[in-house]
Amino acid sequence: MAKTGRPRHIDPPVEVHISLPQSLAVTLDLLLHSPVTGKPKVGARSQLLTALLEDFIQAYSTKQATISTERTFSILYSIIHNHYRA
Repeated sequence: MAKTGRPRHIDPPVEVHISLPQSLAVTLDLLLHSPVTGKPKVGARSQLLTALLEDFIQAYSTKQATISTERTFSILYSIIHNHYRA
């Protein structure tokens, strides 16, 4: 019998713990804050940091001097906008 439920991830997530300055963590949580739950949407931090790290790795590997600020804002806007739709 086939298993039901969510399909497996192609690239399964790995839990990584990081330490951030409190002011940065608070600012990030305020940007991703949901008035419904009183906290960031589940996975919003991971989604943002994953996108930013992918951009960083791409920029580093191609020797680009900077990461696109426009793309960073686009990613953040998308996460926040999709959060308020739900």
